[in-house]
Amino acid sequence: GHPCVLTLEQSHPGVLAVDQGHPGVLTVIQGHAGVLTLKQGHPGVVAVEQGHAGVLTLEQGHPGVLTLEQGHPGVVAVEQGHAGVLTLEQGYAGVVAVNQGHAGVLVVNKDHAGVLAVEQSHAGVVAVNQGHAGVLAVEQGHAGVVTVNQGHAGVLVVNQGHAGVLVVNKDHAGVLAVEQSHAGVVAVNQGHAGVLAVEQGHAGVLVVNKDHAGVLAVNQGHPGVVTVNQGHAGVLVVNQGHAGVLAVD
Repeated sequence: GHPCVLTLEQSHPGVLAVDQGHPGVLTVIQGHAGVLTLKQGHPGVVAVEQGHAGVLTLEQGHPGVLTLEQGHPGVVAVEQGHAGVLTLEQGYAGVVAVNQGHAGVLVVNKDHAGVLAVEQSHAGVVAVNQGHAGVLAVEQGHAGVVTVNQGHAGVLVVNQGHAGVLVVNKDHAGVLAVEQSHAGVVAVNQGHAGVLAVEQGHAGVLVVNKDHAGVLAVNQGHPGVVTVNQGHAGVLVVNQGHAGVLAVD
């Protein structure tokens, strides 16, 4: 049931399979040497423009847009219920997996060399803009925004029920984890080389502005503001029921 447009323009030496119900546009323009598979119900647009040498798989219910523009030598898999936009623009050498219920936007702009995974019911935006060489995982129930802007070489994990904003702006080389029911803002602005963990029920704002090289942890029930402005190299821990403002200048 392919009633629309499928185009192979240059040097496609691999396998392209469209099994069921593809009513949209699929384009492979240059140098596709791997496997591209659409198994069920793809009514949108898939474009592979230059140098795709790996595996791209859309298995069920993809009604949106997936674009690979330059130099994709790895694996992109969208398994179930992807209804939004997934874009890989430059220099992608790793794995992007969207397993279940992704209804928003996932963007990898430049030089992603690691693993980016969205596993269940992601309804917001995940963006990796420049130089991501590590692991970004959104596991369950993420309904907000996760952004990695520049030079992220470590691990960013959102495990359960994150409904707010998580931003890593520049040069994050460590571990940033939001584990359960985070409904506010977590921001790491510059030079974070350590561990930032928000474990349970954080409903406010957590900001690390410059040169944080240690451990910052908010464990339970923090509905206020935690700010680390400059040169924090130690340990900051808020364990239970913090409802006000905690600032380290």
